[in-house]
Amino acid sequence: MKQGIVTSTDQSGGIAEEESLNPSIRSSNFLAPGDSVFRAVEMLRDGALDTLPILDATGGLIGVISTRDLSPLLASAPGDEALLAPVYGRMREPRVVGSSGMSVAEARDAFSESGETTLMVVDESDRFVGVITLADLLVQDPTPPRPPSIGGMATPWGVYLTNGSIQAGVGNWALLGSGALLGALMVASYSVVETACWAIQKTTGAPVFHLWNAPAPAQITAANLGWFLLQGLALPVFLLLMRAAPLAGYHAAEHQVVHAMERNEPLYPEVVARMPRVHPRCGTNLMAGVLIFGLVVRLLSGLGLGLGTTDSAMLAALTALFTWRSVGSAMQQHFTTRPPNRRQIEAGIAAAEDLDRKYLTTALRRPSIFRRMWCMGLPQMVLGSSASGFVAGVLWSLVEPYLK
Repeated sequence: MKQGIVTSTDQSGGIAEEESLNPSIRSSNFLAPGDSVFRAVEMLRDGALDTLPILDATGGLIGVISTRDLSPLLASAPGDEALLAPVYGRMREPRVVGSSGMSVAEARDAFSESGETTLMVVDESDRFVGVITLADLLVQDPTPPRPPSIGGMATPWGVYLTNGSIQAGVGNWALLGSGALLGALMVASYSVVETACWAIQKTTGAPVFHLWNAPAPAQITAANLGWFLLQGLALPVFLLLMRAAPLAGYHAAEHQVVHAMERNEPLYPEVVARMPRVHPRCGTNLMAGVLIFGLVVRLLSGLGLGLGTTDSAMLAALTALFTWRSVGSAMQQHFTTRPPNRRQIEAGIAAAEDLDRKYLTTALRRPSIFRRMWCMGLPQMVLGSSASGFVAGVLWSLVEPYLK
């Protein structure tokens, strides 16, 4: 078996000054010559390798067997004579064998020249040391452990990420600012509709501004349908404003970097940019469920169908249950996110790397309920939105008299 061994000496006889392969060598299950082919199949199926070493009693490498070598047995079934035969009759010599002192560059050459996908590594005495796989050389620095559950929020200044106990990316002030912005967009959407109604009434005489300010009707009829349509205009205006704001780009970057982390992808802009903008755990889905529930309850009560409050609520809940994810996904795709630019993607990656670093260096502990809520960012968002609404209300109280 000595022939074919790739050494790590250069042409002058000295050791090549290249990165050593040793850190990448991994242990492997092995077979004895007398083990059955059936045992080899089971080990290949349960393991992470497509090639297994066959060792003698002293640990010397005498051959290998791979899934490709067993392909002629596809017609066999467990219990057939071919599967019960010793693996010695099916093994082959590896096309190339690596030495424990070889360099990474030499291992790459060995893979390229031999066509093998698993390189058997032996020491000076031809005793088996371990294996190197093609994947080990393609990605020599494996992705470190990541949080099992990741959430986040978008802000006008970057991306915020959390695992429920660690805060990463932008801080709490950015979350407050994000809540304030969302509150301002909601106020702006109602202001746009109200101002448009006022302008239309001033220029055409149509009483749309009076209709906008009329009290909510108890029933839905043809005569008051316009009131419901006017009130409903605020939602699409809000969604359009949300789409136009830079926040939508950061929102998309947040979703994409979370997808990349959950799929154990490397955090490079070109990889993150290929991730979906829609995420099933986005708060937009929850907002869609609340909107659907409220709309159905209002519709059922307004149509005067004789349904009680409980019946209307149950029907609304069932409707929301079966539609909230699909409606929320559509809202994410078309309104609450938009394709992020390079800067926004890099902001998401910076937050992800911050979370990875803190996760590896922070002692694990079970967070309290308050800590979880705080890390989710909900208190900060609500506080920021409330502050924005309060300021907008004061300003509107000063302006509204001039619109009447």
